[in-house]
Amino acid sequence: MGLKAQCQFNPYLARGLDIYTGTIYELFLKDGGLRSSIGSGGRYNNAIAGLKGEEEGSYSTVGISFGLDVILTALLEKEETTPEPWVDYLIIPVQEMEESFRMARVLRQEGNRVEVDMSGRSVRKSMDYADKAGIPFVAVIGEREVSNRICMVKDMKTGKQTEWVFK
Repeated sequence: MGLKAQCQFNPYLARGLDIYTGTIYELFLKDGGLRSSIGSGGRYNNAIAGLKGEEEGSYSTVGISFGLDVILTALLEKEETTPEPWVDYLIIPVQEMEESFRMARVLRQEGNRVEVDMSGRSVRKSMDYADKAGIPFVAVIGEREVSNRICMVKDMKTGKQTEWVFK
C-alpha cells in the first residue's frame, strides 16, 4: 500500500499492567498535532481464559483499539486549517449595485455560489476578506466596468485576471 511506519521504542511506556502480558503499543499522529494517542493495544495471554472462567489458559491474543473521539478531534483540527470555500465568486460593487446583482444572477444560473459584498468596506478590505475566506474568484464592478460592459475577474490563487463581458 506504500505506507511507511515509523516506530519508536519507549521503555517507560506502561499501560494496563493487570491485563497486558507482553508488548504494548500506542499510536500517535505523525505530525504530533495531538498529544493523545489515537490507538493502543498489546498482547494478552489470559484474556480469553478469564472470559471462559478459567484460571489461566493457553490462549494468547493481541488486540488494538482506536479512540474515535481523538480521531474526530484530529480531523476537525485539520479541517480548520484548510477551510472549504462556501462561495465561488465575491462581487465587490463600487456604486454599481444593479450591475453587480445582474452579474450575480448570471453566475448563479451557471451553477456558481455568489456573494455580493454589501458591507460598504473598501475594495482592499473586501479583497482581504475574500483571500482569508478562501473565495477563489473576485470581481470589482464600478462605473468604468459598467460603461465598458467588461469587468475583470481575478483568480485569487494565481492572481490571473480574465475578462467577463456584461450580457
